[in-house]
Order: sequence, then C-alpha cells, then structure tokens
Amino acid sequence: MAQLLLGNPLLDGLNAEQAAAVTHGAGPVLVIAAPGSGKTTVLTRRIAFLILGGVPPERILAVTFTRKAAAEMKERLIALLRDRHLVGRLTICTFNSLGLKLLDGRYERLGFPRKPHMLVDSLQRSLFDVIRREVDAEEISAGDLAGYITRAKSNLLDPTQVSRVSSDEAEVKKARLYALYEQRLRKQGLMDFDDQIALPVRLIERDPASRAELQGRFSHILVDEFQDTNRAQYLLTRLLAAPEDNVFAVGDDAQGIYGFRAADLDNLLGFERDYPRGRRILLETNYRSTPPIVAMANHLIRCNSRQIPKTIRAAAAGGEPVTRIQCADSFDEARAVVDQVKLLAQAGVKLDQIAVLYRTHAQSGLVIEALATERIPYSAKKSGHFFEHPAIQEVLGYLRLVAPSARGHAQETLALEQLFKRLGCTIDTLSLLRAAADKHHCSLFEAGERADQLPLPSLAQRGAVKHVVGMIKAWRADRRPVADVLLRILDDTQIRKSLERQKREEARQRLDVLATFHEQVNRWNLRTATEVFKMVEEHLEPRDKKSKRKEPAVQLLTIHAAKGLEWDAVFVVGLEEGTLPYQMAIEEGAITEERRLCYVAITRARRYLYLSYGRERIRFGHRRDAIPSRFLREMSGQQA
Repeated sequence: MAQLLLGNPLLDGLNAEQAAAVTHGAGPVLVIAAPGSGKTTVLTRRIAFLILGGVPPERILAVTFTRKAAAEMKERLIALLRDRHLVGRLTICTFNSLGLKLLDGRYERLGFPRKPHMLVDSLQRSLFDVIRREVDAEEISAGDLAGYITRAKSNLLDPTQVSRVSSDEAEVKKARLYALYEQRLRKQGLMDFDDQIALPVRLIERDPASRAELQGRFSHILVDEFQDTNRAQYLLTRLLAAPEDNVFAVGDDAQGIYGFRAADLDNLLGFERDYPRGRRILLETNYRSTPPIVAMANHLIRCNSRQIPKTIRAAAAGGEPVTRIQCADSFDEARAVVDQVKLLAQAGVKLDQIAVLYRTHAQSGLVIEALATERIPYSAKKSGHFFEHPAIQEVLGYLRLVAPSARGHAQETLALEQLFKRLGCTIDTLSLLRAAADKHHCSLFEAGERADQLPLPSLAQRGAVKHVVGMIKAWRADRRPVADVLLRILDDTQIRKSLERQKREEARQRLDVLATFHEQVNRWNLRTATEVFKMVEEHLEPRDKKSKRKEPAVQLLTIHAAKGLEWDAVFVVGLEEGTLPYQMAIEEGAITEERRLCYVAITRARRYLYLSYGRERIRFGHRRDAIPSRFLREMSGQQA
C-alpha cells in the first residue's frame, strides 16, 4: 500500500480529504461531497486506485443515476488509465440497468414462466385507463396513479401492504388499482420500470441460490448521488455489498431535493447506523463558487436542523457581491433579469454561461417573453418550453374552437373530442358522434348539434353533448378581449376549479402555468384567438431556428433540472413565500427540502449570483401582495 501511495499520480492535485477518500482501505465509507468539491474526480480516481491496487475490474461496480453520468465516468477512467478494454471490464451503470443485469437468466426463480417484456409508457397509460374504468375511479388521474405505484415499489410495498397504510377512500381506491395493475402485468408477462429494482431485491432476499451468486459478484461497490437513493435502491446496494460491506457512498445531504420521487434522505443520514464501522470523509472545499456565494450557502443550509454538520470553504479569493433585485411584479422581474443579462454580455460573459433558475415551470413564461422581445437567444430544452406545457396546449386546443380558421379542421376535431371527454361524454357517445359526422359529411361539432336526432346511450349523455355545443357557441359569441374569453374557458370547462381542489403539487403547478399564461395573453391585449396562436408560434419558432444554428443562448431551467450543472452567472427568480418555498411545502411543513432546493440553486453559480423577488403577483387578473422569501433573510445570516 505504501508503494501505491508514494508518488502516485492519481493523487496529483488532490487536497487531503480527497486523497483520503481515494486511498480509503477496506470497509464502508460515506463521502460527503459539497457542491463543487470534485466529487466525480474522487469517484473516478478511487476506481483507478482500486484497479492499480490489484482489484479485478470485474469485481468493481459503480452505480449512477443517469446514463450520461455513467458514460462520463467511463470516459474519465479511459483518460486516466489509458486502457479502453480495461475500463470495459468494469460495471458502470444506472440502478435500473444493474437490476436488469442481475435478473438476467433468473426470472423463473421469481415465478415468471419466461423473461417478461418491458411495459412502455403508452401501454401503461392504456392499462391505467382500463383498470380505472373497471373500479369506477376515473377521478384518479393516470399521472397520480403512476406516482402512487412508483412510490410504493420504491419503498418495496406490495398491494397488500399499501392497503393497510390508510383508510382514506381515495388511498383505498389507489391500493385496489395497484393490485389490479400488478395482476395484469403478471398475467400478460410484463414488468415496469420500477420492477427493475424491486424484483432483484426480492430475488436476493428470497432465493438462497441467487443470493449466494450475486453477493459474491462485486467486491467493491461505489454509489454516486447517494442522497437521491430510494429505499429499494439502498437495500439492493446493501444486499450486493454483504458481507464485506465495501461500500463507497458519495453524496450530500444538503443537496437532497428529490423527495417527490421517493428519494429517502435517511439512507445517507443513517449510513453510520447501518454500517457501525463505517468511516465518514467530508469534502468541504468548493472549487466552483466565489467566497460571497459560498458564505451565503453556508448561512442558508445551517437553518436545516437534521443534517451532517459541515462548513464549506471557497478555494478562490475575492468575488463579486451577491446581487438582490427587488421588483414591482413578475413582469418587472423578467425585464430586470434581461437588463442584467445584457450587462453581463457586454462585460464579456457568454450567453450560454448565464442561467435563469426557477422553482416551477410557470415562472419561465415571462422570462421567455422578455428575452424574445430583446431578441436574446435562449434555450429551455432541459425543462421544456413554457408554451409547450400540456396545460397550455390543452387550453389552446379549446381556444381553437373559437377561431374561425380552425373550424372543420383536424385540430378542431381533436380539441372537441378532448372537451367532450373532459365534460363527461363516454367513448360510446364519441363513437356515435364520429359515425354521425361521417354519415352526414359534417364536422364533429355539427354532429353534436344533431344530438336530439342521435341514438345516444342515455339522456345524461345527450345532455352532456348539448351542454358542450352550447358552451362553444357562447364562447364564439363572446366579443370581449380574448383574455376574458380564455378565463371563461377555464371556468366553463371546470379546469380551474378541478386544479384548485387537488392537493398534489403537479396540479398546483398546472394552475400556476395557466395563471401566468392568462396574464401574458392579457398583457398582449389581443382581440381574437387567431392573434394568440400567432404570438405563441412566434415564441416557439425562434427557438427551433436557434437550435439549428447552435448559437450561445441563455439557459432556462427549473432548479430540479439544474442539479449537477454550473454557470458563470445564475439568476434565481421568484424568491417569495409561496413560490420558493413553494406554497404546498409551506402547508405540509416540508420547508427543509425547499431550503435544500434553494441551496442547490445558488451553488450552481461560479462568479455572479442574482436573487430576485417582486412586491406583488398577479393571478387570473387579481393582484396580491408578495412576501419576500424567508430564505433571503437566512442567506444573510439572520434566522427567524
């Protein structure tokens, strides 16, 4: 070992803590890697150190969360070891890919007659539709059910276990749907994405032969982003590492922001409980950000109570002060951000080294508008373009029913079918309407006008069709500005009311998107639906042209999408109570993860950091006072 350490080039440029992690001997170790502390460097050099120390590559497993991270790790190792074949003998993959490798050739031990096929998203949605109709649970959305099943499988809970967790009627229905879903999967010889991890855990726990085979496969296991593991991923790691327990876990409790995806921070915080002989190494030197940014991050994260104590140090000296921008409202905020972007560009900062980060997708719309007005290139690819959001696309579809140019076209038919379904028309009713349209060579809307002459399944269905037709006629007769018509559509279709009733964050965010879109349409001051479509197309078209030219562009992302990335200049917008921290988190007492989310946002910045907030917000035409986020105070070192 001494010879391996002496003059080892793998240790060149490493600080003492990084070197300690790379050269760790046997046994479990938890490496707490602060933002910008060289996490990937430590991981790759650790693997190289093990290989040069005599560990066969086939006995080393490195697990990441994305294929991109796994590919980057392989390329770094090839550069380090200068031997592509040697690196190819390592197992570097995602958790799901690992699960499939472990299951290969062993499906029959879990009761499968043959290797199951993978359930693709489109088939899963169809299956959800079928079972929701069977148990009269169509009020539970496919997305809500998918999330429920993912959380259950991530926590290794089968349908009988989750049915005992809650007596709430909606939860009981979801548990029943989960049981039906599992029955259909097994009957049809299918497995879903979450089974790729849950099934290998079951295999190792219940089959002694598989346990003996798989626990002896890897002598060293390295896990990246350990704070993001769920219960199933953590237990799979523990089972594979036993009995030697050579686990090298790298993560940061301060960056645990995926609780909504069933990530369990207790896996990291309880590491030393589960591995009593485990060692902890802190990587506290930040090589990314300036001292003012690092100091602000330290102040903020200290306000979280349950965490691993650490103090991050900036490797660099000096640096610009963090800039706070107080604005009148969200429109003023977007303009202020763009003004500052122009100043940064004039100072030599490349546009693709500038990022605007936000808590929810709804916040991107006004920034896009301001950037487009100034003809500043931007990219929203990683988190999606505001105007492509499904909530906006649905409402635009209904707005097309108002525009004369869309009448009789395929777009009108698709929007009308969606509206009929939303307002209670069954599949049988839609089939009869389509048949009538074909028979009379008319549009679907015109077929709906003949509702009294059609053999519809019931009086209720006849009433539903007539209600939709009458509603559309009223929209078309409305001569008010199109923003008012848009608001009427949201109310008449029950979209707004339905989203307001739901307690899920996804529903709240859809409502936020629609509120922002309505205010944008109001600001455009347009009279017709056709003008709205032209404005939306103008905002979407430049993005496509820019992407073809691949010119530098300002990056727009949600904070969740920004994890693992960094830029010279970062804007964190909407630092207000109800936005960051998000209102639902405040109501549920989940402030600690929101604080970690803010911490992740500000530590993406290398040189310049801007924090903006407004004095008021506008929502569906109503102004309300905004309260500056508590995080602003905490970042200044002032606790409540």
